Amino acid sequence: AHLSASSLSLEDGRLTVAAAASVSLDPFAGFYVLPGLVDMHVHLPPSAVPGQTELFNTLFLAHGVTTIRETGSFASRVFDVRQEIRNGTRAGPRIFACGEVLDGDPPTWPLARVVRDAVSARAAVDDLAARGADCIKVMSNISSEALTAIREAAHAHGLPLIGHLPAISSWSETRLDEIEHVCDPRCWDLGPSQIDELVETAVRAGIAHTPTLVVYENQLRSYDYETTARAPLALRMPRFWRDVVWNPRYRLGFEAPAPTQRAQRE
Repeated sequence: AHLSASSLSLEDGRLTVAAAASVSLDPFAGFYVLPGLVDMHVHLPPSAVPGQTELFNTLFLAHGVTTIRETGSFASRVFDVRQEIRNGTRAGPRIFACGEVLDGDPPTWPLARVVRDAVSARAAVDDLAARGADCIKVMSNISSEALTAIREAAHAHGLPLIGHLPAISSWSETRLDEIEHVCDPRCWDLGPSQIDELVETAVRAGIAHTPTLVVYENQLRSYDYETTARAPLALRMPRFWRDVVWNPRYRLGFEAPAPTQRAQRE
């Protein structure tokens, strides 16, 4: 079969073919067309690690992911990367970005931007909004005072507030617009009534969830570090990942939890 076509486009919810030149469809027999995939929870690698941003962007495109939301930057220069992709000087998916992660003192993860009170919290949100943030991301050690100020400032800028469920929040007083990882790590120790309360709160307040179940599936594998570091797929990755990121010595979140918590997660 042959078809005169040069491009595909979406019009009123339907896929249309723009006619221009005769194109043989024989090599594409059995294939199908999908819209680009969207990954709603991404952390690009630190820009100080050579080649990793290019690797990430190439893998996204190769697997059909044409849009990502970076849910918090850890020294990734995400706003610069986003602009370079827009300008056509760097290949990669379209990026929506929160910018630096905001957290309390001490921060949950290294390289988070620490805010200790309402004044520094509002200043951080204003700065991120001025730099073109599409969302604001908080981590679990944020204080109640800072969280309230962040929420007010984010909404004043028209930005959603997303993040890990803060340690200071009760299940019935969740002040986020979207919760990442459901409520990890607090969900490990929840009973049925607390789970029901969290679900009821989410429904009542219109809170979205990005559960990141694929992350959990692969993180479970990384708990056995010696096996993971020698796996064929790991050996194909740059050494930065198996020597640093997955290495429990550096406590970047990949060390195994307590036995009871691990059993609940599995």
